[in-house]
Amino acid sequence: MMKSTDQKFFDKLNKQYAVPGEPRTALAECLALQKKTMLSQLASDLEVAGRSRMNKEELAAALSQALLEPKAILRTMDVINRTERELWERLLKQPVLENDEFYPSQYTILQNGGLIYTFWQEDKLALVLPEEIRQVYEGLDLREFWAKWERQHLITDYIAAAANLYGACERSKLLEIFNNQNKEAATDDEVTLAGLKLMYPHREYLIYEDYWISNYFEDDDTREELAELLELSRNKPYYIPPKTEFLRYADNLYTPNTLQFEKLKTYVSRHIVRDRELAETVADNIRLASSMEAPLDELLDEFLYLDIELSEQQIDGLLPLLVELRNNTRLWTNRGYTPVEMRNLFTPPAALLAARPMGTMVKPDFARNAAVPKVGRNDPCPCGSGKKHKKCCGAVVKE
Repeated sequence: MMKSTDQKFFDKLNKQYAVPGEPRTALAECLALQKKTMLSQLASDLEVAGRSRMNKEELAAALSQALLEPKAILRTMDVINRTERELWERLLKQPVLENDEFYPSQYTILQNGGLIYTFWQEDKLALVLPEEIRQVYEGLDLREFWAKWERQHLITDYIAAAANLYGACERSKLLEIFNNQNKEAATDDEVTLAGLKLMYPHREYLIYEDYWISNYFEDDDTREELAELLELSRNKPYYIPPKTEFLRYADNLYTPNTLQFEKLKTYVSRHIVRDRELAETVADNIRLASSMEAPLDELLDEFLYLDIELSEQQIDGLLPLLVELRNNTRLWTNRGYTPVEMRNLFTPPAALLAARPMGTMVKPDFARNAAVPKVGRNDPCPCGSGKKHKKCCGAVVKE
């Protein structure tokens, strides 16, 4: 079977991290095959005495003992996420897993902790849990450990969900949401310690002053965007769904299906792209771009990126669907509310200002709520984005 481009990319990464050859299941053999740099780092993490004077063979021998200490095993288990825990549970049942669908982020924390090892043979990755480590782990009473782990990860799931849903969430607000949705209240210190502890291994969210923020803002060149988001969302209420729905946003790929999205997807598949998979891809890309508040012309560009040319008739059919999709998309600048929901929270004329995100066209029925002033193209845009009209709403309105 021919591999996809994505799978070829992951194969390249997996091969880079793996030892070539047949999988070994004894801990000493696994360690002996590792590079000295890896052994030295692991010995440093485990604070092996005299490690700086050891050669490769001595490091492997010392680690074969140190890794069988319960504290060494639990040190790594404490910071794995739910995906890695699922993999660990699979390895306990089947200590050698051969599969070409693994990717490094699923196992690198377990691997860097010296608990599992990877091998590359016959164009396939094998993950190995050494028998000695498995025996030590299964001899431990971990009921209290896993109860604390669940509590810690529930907190960080809330942090990740808030970061993904709002882009930036005040730490005090996150604590309030958590305590309102859970019987066992958390303290600010508990949330902060759990958040910091798991932030660096996984980078699913970040901390910035008094906010938990999306990892989208990890690079320094996004700080201006972050400042703009904080300004545009200031004093707006937070959209807070029930617990089950709120926690779905801990997955940064989660986007709720809406009627407007289904209508767009149906139109694309019936009138523009006959290939169902391609139609779903372009619709998903448009939904993502809409959630990032791309203007209408950039939403249409999603077709060009996939070499799909549009006729005037197709564009005319798309425009109202794109506007409807945008007006029902959850936006960071609205603290998770859609423009339609935000409009309904306010009375005109505040509604028009609060409901409109940057660079969007307002659906005609919005205009009945308030008169829209005539604006020069170099004047500030009336939507409140702070941009010039020609670079915001004026860039997408068809005359």
